[in-house]
Amino acid sequence: MSKLDRFWPVSLATMLRARDRSGHGVRLVSHGRTVADPVTLADLSASGSASAYLEYPARLADKAAQMRIFLRGVGVPESKIDAWPTDLSKFVRQSAQIYFYDAGTGCKYAGRDTSHYRALQYWFFYGLNYYPMTVDTATMLEEPLRADDADVDFHEGDWEHITVLLEPHGSGYVPKFVWMARHSNEGRLYPWDGVEHESTTHPVIYPAFGGHPSYPGCGAHARALLAAAVYDYVVCRPGLYILKAKDTPLVDLAHVGWSCWPGYFGTTVGTTGSGDADDPTGQILVAGPRSPLRQAENQHVCPKAHS
Repeated sequence: MSKLDRFWPVSLATMLRARDRSGHGVRLVSHGRTVADPVTLADLSASGSASAYLEYPARLADKAAQMRIFLRGVGVPESKIDAWPTDLSKFVRQSAQIYFYDAGTGCKYAGRDTSHYRALQYWFFYGLNYYPMTVDTATMLEEPLRADDADVDFHEGDWEHITVLLEPHGSGYVPKFVWMARHSNEGRLYPWDGVEHESTTHPVIYPAFGGHPSYPGCGAHARALLAAAVYDYVVCRPGLYILKAKDTPLVDLAHVGWSCWPGYFGTTVGTTGSGDADDPTGQILVAGPRSPLRQAENQHVCPKAHS
């Protein structure tokens, strides 16, 4: 992913270490009151309230402040935060993490009958989603910080994922397709041979700048539902953070205690339609997402949540 994107995929525990300059961290809020400050992974149980949410110590639409609390949680020194953009490759290598979930068979993608394939999902947790609203494609791909002067669709705790679909073959499996999820319902199914691979066994994925939907390569990609006006930009210059399979920890969502937590992984205050001071238009802020096992093709996995 672009070195100029302010966020990269980390563990939930890492994101819970986010803090502002005064040391205030991430709180757990439920029914309008703080129930954990700071919040820990143990506070996020499957029996929690569906109205609970994580409150980060930065205004949702303040991209710079969100970046600062994230980088502090990752362990970046204040001097390097002040000097950004600068090379943070060392901190990326130390903190990057990917989650996975073996969903078995029964998942359907892109309106096709893919239910007989075994679905291996790979989930990426970013600190913030911000969508660059620009039509200056050339500048965005070469100098994204200059082109990205207006953003929408802000939400914290950005969960994104891809799925590798495996076909039974003899006593094992062979990969047949890669599903790349995008913007809730704009995902696309690619033949295995139609994507780049690392060491023949791992698909190479490029997240677009800011919003982090997954693509098979660099450049400007017309959005499936908004192709006439809006694009996703996979920015590959001036450089990329490369998260190689052998160096990036992989954690099974089936074996973490918070995988069925029913709350939101980001604030729900000041979100779409509120028209408050944080979002005067009532259009740019979105509630944080649910757990990976409570969204997309996994909505049947966890027990029903209570309010």
